[in-house]
Amino acid sequence: MKKRKYIRDIEWVYSHITSEMYLKQYTLGYKLFAICDCSKEAGALPVSEELTTRFAGMGKKTLLIHADLYGRESGTFQSGSSPEKGFANYITEAADLSEILSDPCQENLYYISRGNVTEDTAEQLLCSPRAEQLLSALRENYDIILLHTPALTAPVSGKTLCRFADAAVLVAAVGKTRKSQLEKAKSQLDKLQVPAAGMIATRANSILWNQFARWFDRVSGILQKKED
Repeated sequence: MKKRKYIRDIEWVYSHITSEMYLKQYTLGYKLFAICDCSKEAGALPVSEELTTRFAGMGKKTLLIHADLYGRESGTFQSGSSPEKGFANYITEAADLSEILSDPCQENLYYISRGNVTEDTAEQLLCSPRAEQLLSALRENYDIILLHTPALTAPVSGKTLCRFADAAVLVAAVGKTRKSQLEKAKSQLDKLQVPAAGMIATRANSILWNQFARWFDRVSGILQKKED
């Protein structure tokens, strides 16, 4: 019974976030959403993949861009005519757009992989004007774009790319992400004037569901605060 309730509640969280994002897209014209880890333990990639799949299933032409140059590659989606080429290769002018864009992974679902990068070049790439040029160009061709960014605590923070987003979804890990980290992440979004569309918690399971509920009660008010 407890496990069924957990599954039902997790489904509610995803449905709620998807509805919030869809509402912002419909009423405000938002297209580009950054999916941001509040800490390196949060694990936002599966969240990005799940949201992408849900929007595609709603009939929205949806693109997921893997721009976390410190993170692992997706094991769910494949990208491009040359799968080893992706976001980083475009930024360094080692690939053009046709090489990094995939045929649909499934109906309405498209994916751009991380590409080849080293930590030594990550800062240079994320600060490149070609990143903004790419995102601006892609806006014209998709209903929803999800931008999987580096953690907001990474050496080159996800805020480098978040500034191009219409809104952001914060991802935090139960029992790992501290309240102070979430507060810092929300503060960074406020400084960039990027609204938070919501928060998703990872690493909760049926056994830890009560712990998750208590943790969520403590931190959820942070999203309602606005930095002066």
